[in-house]
Formats: sequence, structure tokens, C-alpha cells
Amino acid sequence: MSTTKKITTLLLLCLVVFAIFETSNASASYGNWKYSNGAWYYYQGNTLTTGWVFDGNEWYHMDNNGIMQKGWLKENQTWYYLKSNGAMATGWIKDKNSWYYLNSSGAMATGWIKDQNKWYHLASNGAMETGWKWIQNKWYYLYSSGAMATGWIKDNNNWFYLDSNGAMATGWISDKDSKYFLDSSGEMVTGWQTLNGNRYYFNSSGAASIGVTEIDGLKYLFNNEGILSSGYQIVNGSSYYANSEGVIFSGWQKTDGKKQYFDENGKMAVGVTNIDGTYYIFNTEGFLVTGWYEADGKKYLADANGVALSGLQTIDGEKFYFLENGQLATGVSTIGDKKYLFNSIGELLTGWQVINNVTYFADSNGVLQTGWMTKDGKKYYFNQDGSASQGWVWIENKWFYFDHDLSMKTGWLLDSNRKYYLKSDGSMATGWALDENKWYYFNSGGAMQTGWVLDRGAWYFLDSSGVMQTGWLSQSNKWYYLKANGAMATGWALDNNKWYYFNSSGFMQTGWILDRGTWYYLNGSGAMQTGWLSLSSKWYYLDAGGAMKVGWVTVGGKEYMMGIDGVWIPGAIAIPELKNKVIVLDPGHGGRDSGAVGGGYYEKNIVLDVGLQLRDFLTMHGALVYMTRNTDVYLTLSERVEISNSIKPDAFISIHTNSAASSTASGLETFWNSVGGALPEESKQLATALQNSLINTTSAVNRGVKDANFAVIRNNQAPAVLVELGFISNSTERANMLSSSYQDKLIKGIYNGLLAFF
Repeated sequence: MSTTKKITTLLLLCLVVFAIFETSNASASYGNWKYSNGAWYYYQGNTLTTGWVFDGNEWYHMDNNGIMQKGWLKENQTWYYLKSNGAMATGWIKDKNSWYYLNSSGAMATGWIKDQNKWYHLASNGAMETGWKWIQNKWYYLYSSGAMATGWIKDNNNWFYLDSNGAMATGWISDKDSKYFLDSSGEMVTGWQTLNGNRYYFNSSGAASIGVTEIDGLKYLFNNEGILSSGYQIVNGSSYYANSEGVIFSGWQKTDGKKQYFDENGKMAVGVTNIDGTYYIFNTEGFLVTGWYEADGKKYLADANGVALSGLQTIDGEKFYFLENGQLATGVSTIGDKKYLFNSIGELLTGWQVINNVTYFADSNGVLQTGWMTKDGKKYYFNQDGSASQGWVWIENKWFYFDHDLSMKTGWLLDSNRKYYLKSDGSMATGWALDENKWYYFNSGGAMQTGWVLDRGAWYFLDSSGVMQTGWLSQSNKWYYLKANGAMATGWALDNNKWYYFNSSGFMQTGWILDRGTWYYLNGSGAMQTGWLSLSSKWYYLDAGGAMKVGWVTVGGKEYMMGIDGVWIPGAIAIPELKNKVIVLDPGHGGRDSGAVGGGYYEKNIVLDVGLQLRDFLTMHGALVYMTRNTDVYLTLSERVEISNSIKPDAFISIHTNSAASSTASGLETFWNSVGGALPEESKQLATALQNSLINTTSAVNRGVKDANFAVIRNNQAPAVLVELGFISNSTERANMLSSSYQDKLIKGIYNGLLAFF
């Protein structure tokens, strides 16, 4: 149970106890508390307590007789309130329809207090006050919650304003850029008011009118202080004129023989003003002007009626153009659908012109050039505003460069330490570009590249001047060959009638390489060799295509036997039945898998010894023999099958020794598979031929040919068998399998069986 729940339970228990004993005259004890004859007492040890007491949770007050007090208590001129359970109250309490506030010491507060960022006022008797209150010569308004009001409040359909301290305002106040007036009772005034001899108008929201305000169909002028004004007045930066009643003038007015214009809101026209579709020019005093006039750095020309001239005008033989609003055109000005160029005094310009460090070109009619222009054999480009382009410019999805003389550049460009090439049409080259019969490569940003670059899956090399290289290239002690198109060679490449081989990184290879299952030899210069090759006292034969030969080859009318490693085997006999037959031998087990064990000998070692001798014997008689393993390594059964299937042999023979719980078990047996094997009939024929031949050469007990679902022969794509040479658990057969003479019999038996099968 949580601490909060414990305390709650304890308090409820106390209340129950109080309730029970308040209504009875029984006696009881609860901790230090004792109840007797309808009253509670508090003891410290055996001593009855009087005055204030703290029981570990709450404060209580005991009278001089030790009786626990309730309700209001006055002590030392301070009032306290003790709840119905006797505990001293703090914070807000309600008693007889009035709210009181007791501070953290339990003392009843009076006057102003602040609670949760709100102010309250408590009467001298501690009761919380509401409504209007006169406090220290100021009026305050306290909401029904007791909280002191600030800002605008509405009471009895009248608006009042209370400042940030809560005091009711009177007289003028400013709030949110508006001015208000509150009478002596604090009420906000509206409508017409006369204050200190001045007339004001306050709208329905109480805000004093400033500037032009329409009241009952008439427009009146109030100055920046809100006072109804007559004559000329400047309000918010604009000039107005009102009669003696404060009503504004509008329309044309004549003063001292000079014409002025006031708009419908009474604002006096100054500068260029559109009146009923016609532009007039007024000076800063609002009087209509004629002739030249300058305002805000712009020039205008008005006729005798003050109307601003517009359009093309010829003055003293010079052409000027005035915009629709009468402004004299200077610089670049759009007239109709064309742009023209004028100098600072409005004269039309032609030819090359520089204004504010910007270069333009205008034809004989003053029309600005935009887009492309060819002049004196050079091309230029002008932007839509007529300014001539300089530096790099993006035009119609291409980059162009315009030199210091603004002409379009072609050919080579050095910019920010980068080299660029601009084609004959001026556009920046990216990718491959041909210059003076040399190829260069530029990245997507147009910068010329050097060194290796990759383009559309091929590598190219560019020297320090950016020229694409071809032919032989030496880099970091490695040789590369770059084809006639510059692409780095990989795989085979022909140069000067010699073949070379380059790996996927482009490095020229030397020595033996395996390419698509065929071995080739490259001399120290990388050139592919053909014909007879002598290496480390071994001879190899490479055909006209450079491929290393295995099996029987005919050279100069003679036959030679090359082993599966390509090495010539002198003395090999070309037995017709075995000539170029491919055989895979699979010595079982190996590595961490010892196979069967007998007399301290491991199956994996015996079958590897027999397999190696069998390989050499079959090779000498013309067969191409592969082994799944020729050392003591571990292979999974699936790996052995994968090796065989990749070679696609004419026969697969897995070699094993047998084992049994009985040491007398003996004999030789051969297995084939009728279910999972690809060639079940051929496998059975091979098993039968090997079993018959082995029994004939060894005179071992014939355990027969058997169908078995062994993994190495189940998924094999060749005629596949598994031969058990004898029992390693039988000491006699184990000794036989370890002897070289018996191993010879096993080898000859398998050899003769293969001859019979093929």
C-alpha cells in the first residue's frame, strides 16, 4: 500500500473514531489521544497537554482543561480556525457563507493577499470581499470569486477600466493605440463630449476619433489628440482642411487663386495624384503646379492645367518618355512590349551604354537588345532586363561563359583553377569532348578531369593535361592496357599479335591464370604462351589458343599424356578403354571425420593412401583422374557431389573401409543407388564390374552388389558407386588393407573393373 493510501486510511479511521465517541459518553484511547465524557484530550506520557500540540500530522489547540478546541479561536490578537476534527486550518475555508484565508501558520489574514498569482481583499473580520470596494482612497472591483479585476470590466451596462494595480481609472487613458475618457465615476464615455473646452467624439467602443470620422452623414476632422479641428491640420502625416464646424473639405478648392484637391476623405493631394483617371501634379503644400517638378528623385512635367504629361514627348529637340503616371523615364523602361534605355536626365540612349556598372545595348531606335546578338564577329547575350551577361550563364539548359569584354567564349577556359572547354557554339562541354584530335573528359560541372575516370561502366585514364590515353600504361608498378577507344582492358586483349590477360581491376597478369575453367600461362611480359612450356622441370602443352591441355594430345604426330594438372606424364600407356576417360575418386571422410577406427588405424588415412595410388595408376594408363580430396581435409557429402557434378566424369568411385561390432565380419561389397542417382542402370553396371573384378584379384569374401541410398551416390549425375574395401574392425583384413601388396590387388581390381565397364 502506498504512503498516500496509508495516510488516507488513518484519517478516515480517526474520523470514524471521533464520530463514534462524539455521540457517546464512553471512554477510549487512541495513541496519545484519549476520549472521555464527550471530549478529546492529548497526553504526552502521563502528562495532560494544554495549548498548541502537534501530533505528527496536524496542529491542535487544547484549552486550560486540556479539552481539544473547535471552530474560531483567538489567541494573542490572532484568529485561528480549528476544523470539526480539531485540526488547525490553513488556506481557504468557508464559514457561514463567507470565505476566509488562513496563512501557513494558521493565522487569519486581512487586507490584500496574493494567491496563485491573483489578488484578493479580506475585510477586517477576515471575510473575503466581492464587488466594488473603496480601499485607501481608490475603487477596486473584486469578482464573485474574490479575485481583483484589472483592465476593462462591464458593470450594470457601463464599462470601467482598472489599471494593472486594480485601481479604477478616471480621465484619459490609452489602451492598444486608442484613447479613452472615463468620467469621475469611472464610467467610459461615448459620443460627443466637451472636455476642457474642446470637442471630442468617442465611438461606441469608447475610442476617441482621430483623423477623419463620419458622424451622422458628415465627415469631421479630429487632430492627433482627438480634438475637433478646423483649418489646416496634419493628422498621421497627411494634411486636411476643415471648416469652423470641423467638417472637412473635399474635391477641388481654390485658395489665394491657387488650386488644391482634397479626396473624399478630406486628405489633401500632394505629388502625383490620379483624379478621375487623369494624373495631376501638386507640390508639397498641395498646390497644383505646372512645368517641371521633382519629387523623391523623380521628375515630372505638367501642362498649364497641372496635368502630368505622358508618353513620348519631344522637348527642345530631345526625345523624352513619360510613364502613365507622368514620371520621366530613366534607365531601363518598358514601353509597350519593348524596353528602352534613358539616361539620368531622361534622354533616349542608343548603342553601347553603361549605367550603374551594368552594360546595355540599344538599337538606333533606343530599343534594348535582349537574347543573343552577333556584332563585329562576336556573340553576346542580353538578359530579359537588357543587361549584358558576364561570366557563367545558364541559357536554354546549357552553360555559357562570357568574357571580360562580354563576348561569348569558346575553346579552353581556366576559371578558379579549373579547366573548362567551351564548344564551338559556346556551350560548356560535359562528358567526352574532342579537341585537335585528342579526347578529354569533363565532369557534370564541366571541370576537366585527370587520372582515372569511370564512364558508363568503363575506366579511362587521362594524363595531367587531361588527354585520354591509349595503349600500355604503367601505374604503381602495375601495367594496364587502354584500348583504341581509351577503355581500360579487362580479360583478354590483343596487342601486336600477342594476347594478354587483365584482371577485373585492369592489372596485367603473369604466370598461370584460370579463365572460364581453362588454364593459360602468361610470360614475364604478360604475353600468352602456346606450344610446349617447361616450368620447374615439368612440361606442359598449350594449344594455339593458349589453353593448357590435359589428357592425351597429339603433337608432331606423337601422342603425349598430360595429367589433370597439365604436367606431361612420360611413359603413360594409351589404353583404349581408359584413354581420356574422366574419373572422380572420392576417398571417404577426412579432416575432423576419421571414419571407422580399428587397431589404432583410421579409415580416412587408408582410403586416401589407396586413392592416391589408384589415381597415379589410372593416369599412367590414359585416364584423367580427379580427386575430391588429396590431403587430410574435411568435406561435406554435398560438397563431394558438387565437385563431381562440376567435372561431369565418366565414373565416380567413393572409396571406404567397412566396420562391424563383430571382429569376424569380413568381405568386400559395392553399392549403387536406384532411386536418387541420375544413371541407375549405368551405376549398377559399374558396381557389378568393380565388385567382380575386386573379388577376382583379392579372393576376399564376396558380400555382393547392393542398392543403397548413400548421399554421395544419390544426387550424383554420373555413374556412381561406393566401394567398401574390407573391414577395418577385422584384424586380418585391416592388415591386408595396410599392406602394399594387397593395395596393389585392390588397385588392379578397380582398374580391371573399369576396363570391363568402359
